[in-house]
Amino acid sequence: MSCSGTPVETPERGAAQARLVSRAAAAWGSTAATQLALPGLRRAKTSDERDALLHELARTVELEASHQFGTDPALGAVWCAAAHEAACARLRAVGWYGPQAHLRAYRPGI
Repeated sequence: MSCSGTPVETPERGAAQARLVSRAAAAWGSTAATQLALPGLRRAKTSDERDALLHELARTVELEASHQFGTDPALGAVWCAAAHEAACARLRAVGWYGPQAHLRAYRPGI
């Protein structure tokens, strides 16, 4: 803490902040996979339908990161990585092993 009462950015504070963001994003990503993707993946009949659902989930992760951390791209990247990994883990945990590359490869505007 500086004399003015403003927190001083330290490497330890930044690391702690990244861990906190990562934990929150992991919980959010797992929930998003459960609520947004799984119902549709179970009903999808074609790989194109499954791809579209995974692309939408990835897009939703990116939009949430932008909403939460639009002014801090580093924390936004932490959010995306943790949310993507948790979403993939959730999909695997329920026995869905289809292609999950969309979640890791999605970039806004593509």
